[in-house]
Amino acid sequence: GNRLYAAGNYGLIAYNIPTGKLLSFKPTFDYTVVQSLCVSGSIVYAGGSFSQVNGLNRSMIAAFDTTTDQLTGWSPTLSSTCYSIFVNGSKVYLGGSFSTVNGTSSPSVAVVDAATGNLLNGFSSSFSPIGYKVSVVTLAGNQLYVGGQFNPIGSIKGTDYIATLDPITGAVSSWRSGMVASEVSAIVPLIQSQSVLVGGSFVTTSNWPQYNFSGYSDTSIHPPAKPMLVALPNPLNFGEVAVGNYKEKVLSLMNSGGDTLHILSIISQDSIFSTRLNGITIAPNQTVDDTIRFTPVTPGLKGSFLLITSDSPSSVDTVFLGGLAYQQKFVQLVFLSEPIAFGPVKIGSHRDSVITIKNIGNDTAIVSIHSLDNIFISLQDSFLVAPNGSVPVTLRFTPDSIKLYTGK
Repeated sequence: GNRLYAAGNYGLIAYNIPTGKLLSFKPTFDYTVVQSLCVSGSIVYAGGSFSQVNGLNRSMIAAFDTTTDQLTGWSPTLSSTCYSIFVNGSKVYLGGSFSTVNGTSSPSVAVVDAATGNLLNGFSSSFSPIGYKVSVVTLAGNQLYVGGQFNPIGSIKGTDYIATLDPITGAVSSWRSGMVASEVSAIVPLIQSQSVLVGGSFVTTSNWPQYNFSGYSDTSIHPPAKPMLVALPNPLNFGEVAVGNYKEKVLSLMNSGGDTLHILSIISQDSIFSTRLNGITIAPNQTVDDTIRFTPVTPGLKGSFLLITSDSPSSVDTVFLGGLAYQQKFVQLVFLSEPIAFGPVKIGSHRDSVITIKNIGNDTAIVSIHSLDNIFISLQDSFLVAPNGSVPVTLRFTPDSIKLYTGK
């Protein structure tokens, strides 16, 4: 048609394309945050974060008749924000941060009827019901692409950020993107092709460096007859580890290609990071987990690379390893004096002797001295000894009868 629709924090507006003039169409939202638009025939769909449109209840999604500019009666109910809408015939695909549609569980992605707004039977979402955001849904060929901010769908490795689903059942397909990202925000199908263009915040696709914009071709939708290594997570962060201790993390090695992957070697550039696997083979669409160990010997921020050599086209693949090593605090006291012999002392008098206590640990020692016999006492009951510091302590012997005394 001759209209251009625009949406955002200002709500929903329309322009006349030939003249460029703003049209009078401007529905009223209780929260003017419209996140998604889709035009299909004489209907324009709008999704976002709102609960009323033109004073009528509309939960996160609404539809307007483009010929009359009136709000239609179509009214699915979403539990949270709708970020994407894609219409294919009688089906309306929805993506967002919602967990239910019309009161029925369908986390992050759903399919509703374009006429009634009812959930369609047979399509089931495998997303977790909490904390996932699908920013974009679109069809390319016979696959439903979903992208956004989400962890592996149903714990299926390699399906974070972007994945393909069966548009009828919602089942996750075998395609893996090899993407390291923070969000996929745009997926655009190419006409007469199963290829798509992808935009978002990412640094790697198909395990190759690729920043924020990429494309996937027919040969990546249908895995090529060659191996393709995807190593996740990358980077592998160990967090804080005490010097002398160790921490282990799992590195998943996935073959997203169509032929057997042969990993020839896995080598760490620093011995404080070690790997258990070396020469292995991985069948297509299979994953093998390696255990990487971080064993720091000195404190400080540590970083290194794991070099994976294989017959993947991306070889040599590099995984960044990092962690923060800290010195565990401890106290260790030593006595610099020999066992004390006070010698003969007259009853009713006393004799003093000095011993030196040294702290060879790396933390301050809090010392309290208590004698098991009042014949022997310390003139200092409690004191601090700094790391690598020493403190002289005066001990006193006061006998009360004639005999040989020993004490602790």
